Amino acid sequence: MEEKQIPIYEDTDWGAVGWAGLISSIIFLIGGSLAGTASGGSLATFIKLIASMVMGSNALWNDLNAGSLIIGIVTHLFISFLATGLIALVIHRWGILVGIIGGGLMGLAIYAINFYFFSDLFFSWMSGLRSANMAWVHVMFGAFAGGLYEIFEDEIYETGEWIND
Repeated sequence: MEEKQIPIYEDTDWGAVGWAGLISSIIFLIGGSLAGTASGGSLATFIKLIASMVMGSNALWNDLNAGSLIIGIVTHLFISFLATGLIALVIHRWGILVGIIGGGLMGLAIYAINFYFFSDLFFSWMSGLRSANMAWVHVMFGAFAGGLYEIFEDEIYETGEWIND
């Protein structure tokens, strides 16, 4: 029997995912608010829109209060961390250029999924926000998430276990 070791592989740095997700979510929140303002809304509209995913469409018609602000921000952070984790899992092996470009393309895919699948299925009141501005904000989120992940990533390598053939 010959003993062999499974090859070394690079592991995802979840600390880098956290920091990249946090910074990218703040950039997305600012960009989304500005995109909403450019479409005739207010800065609070974007937060209320995110809160409405948990609270229902009535959250859009009420004034922004502390409860809807907290729910909107927590929901936004949760979704941003999930999206950043997904982007990191896909792009973490190829460096900063692929992180930025691949992250931007994945951001565009996330926009399409959000506004052409989830909004039709669950959040019909969001379909009115399908726009180039909102697509651009998602692309920027993905590009920042991918690029920042690559900047913050510590190269973590795991070795496989010894196997007997």
